[in-house]
Parts: sequence; structure tokens; C-alpha cells
Amino acid sequence: MAFTTGVATSITDFFTQLRTFAAANAGFSNDGTTSINGNTVHHLSKGGLFWNFEETLSAVNGIFTWKYARMRMTYTKPTVTFNETTPTGQPRYSCFGFYQSEGPYTSHTFFTEGTAIHCLIEVFPNVFNHMSFGSITKFGAWSGGEYITAGSYQRNSSSTNPFVSNSTSFPFADDYGQGHAAGVGAGFTNACQGFLRYVQTGTNNDDFAPMGTVKINNQRCRMSGNFLSTQDFSVMNNELLRSSPNQANLRAALFPMHVRVRDYTANSPASRDAYFIGGVIPGVRVCNMLELNPYEIINTNWQVFPVVQEDGDLTIAPISLTEAFAYERIA
Repeated sequence: MAFTTGVATSITDFFTQLRTFAAANAGFSNDGTTSINGNTVHHLSKGGLFWNFEETLSAVNGIFTWKYARMRMTYTKPTVTFNETTPTGQPRYSCFGFYQSEGPYTSHTFFTEGTAIHCLIEVFPNVFNHMSFGSITKFGAWSGGEYITAGSYQRNSSSTNPFVSNSTSFPFADDYGQGHAAGVGAGFTNACQGFLRYVQTGTNNDDFAPMGTVKINNQRCRMSGNFLSTQDFSVMNNELLRSSPNQANLRAALFPMHVRVRDYTANSPASRDAYFIGGVIPGVRVCNMLELNPYEIINTNWQVFPVVQEDGDLTIAPISLTEAFAYERIA
């Protein structure tokens, strides 16, 4: 089975079910749990790399991180800290947020085509979050391709817009959560990042990243900008997204999550390095859910979910309007 639904009673239960699914459907080894930083850490491995998920419940520096998991890829299974086996070029980590809840959660769905695993969790009714990890489908031959990405939204209680942009990281977004407090524990001294990769070559952290809808510059390509109820997303595929679904036939276009790779040897100086389309993240698409509902299945077998919540209480979670991800349900 390449997708499954369930209900988790806690963060521990969520990751326990995830490890079982990944081992049964995507060729990962279920490497159990250890205790690091006084927290439970869940481990999966495949192809010589480990994916590590640390349960972290904390509120620090006046910015409420609420409940979240810190995640990082390593060469070997960490047992003491996350510093001893971190791959070169990956000093940061990604966070997966559970908002205010330690569980139970409304529901979750895991998807995979065998190489990448996508995790959708409905933390509260109609409030979602996303995590994805594994390997991209590469175009051509180049090193690396393993990644981990998730959304984590920190809340500043003193702000009228509590989910400020520099305190968040977005799923499928090559973006640093600059204000995202690291929390307590060895190996987490920098800000978290929305998308982590196993570096291709060189020392730059931006060797490959998803090419999504907004805020593109020379160094990084982001999927999503700051979520505001009045924000107008712009550039790249946005005009196509705004025009979809077609009001006449209600068909929603699905846009692949392409990945661009930085070529360090193409130009000199480094500021003129070239980029090329290096692959696609399998099993996930970007879409506009203006005429759609959460969990709706379109184009035969693609299931649609908002990035966070279409509308609702801004003090609970960011408003992501009609921006959505669709995951492939493979029987």
C-alpha cells in the first residue's frame, strides 16, 4: 500500500506509525529510537543516510514554538548529539510543527511512490501541516538528491500578526526561519530551514532546492512566502495558479515540484554560477484549491490539502488562502 490514513494519539505515536509505514512501503530501515538532548529521537535509514526526528516540546526566547519535532539527516545513527555525524554543508535542521497540540490529532495520511514519503497531518479540524523526506527523481547524473522538508510556524504573542515571516519555515521552501528559536540541546545552534538537502558539491548550502511559486533570487527558490490574509502571491507559476481551477470546468491544474541544481563550474565568479533543472520531487504537486475542499481527490488520484488553513483563526495557525499541495495516491 502506497498510502495510508490513521490517527495518532501523540507525537510519539505519529512518528512510530511513520517509521512502520516507511519501512513497509519505501525501503527504509526502521532503526527505532534513542534519547538525545533528553528527548526521544526516531530513526530511519536508507542508502547510507539516516533521517532523524527529535520530539521537542519547548517555548523559548519569547517566541512560542509550541510543539514540534527537529529533524536532520546524518551519515550514521546519532546517539549523543546531532553534531558528530552531520553531512558537510548541512549545518541546519528542519522543524515539523504540531501547533499547540501534543495529541491526539484529528488524522494523518502518509503517501509514497517508493522513494519519497509525504506526511500530511490534520492537527486540529481544518488545520494542516506537511512533512516530506527521501530522494528526488533526478534528471541526468549528479550527486546527492536526498532531502527533508517540513513546515513550522512560530507564534509571537506580542504581534498583531502572530506568525511573522522570519519566525517560520515553510514546507518545500528553501528558506531559513531566521527568527525560529533553536530550542535546547546540542546540535541546534542555528535557525531551522524549510528544506534540507544532501549537498552535491562545494560549500554553498543551496546546491538544490524546489522551484515553486514565489520569491526567487540567485541563492534560493522558495515555495511559499509569508502567509497573510491580504497577501498577493507573485512571480513564477503564480499567474497560472491564480487562473486555476478554470471557473468553467472546475478543473484544477497540478504543477510539478521541480528542483533546480547549482552548477559551480559554469561561470566565474561564483555570483554568476548557473542553475539547471535537476529533477522533480515525486508524488507532490502545487495547486490552487479555490474550488476544492480538503481531502478532495482530483485528476483521478491526487488528494488536495491546504498548506495550513484556507481561513480561520489567525492566532491558532497561519492563513494560507487557496495555496495547496496535492499528493498522489498510488494503490
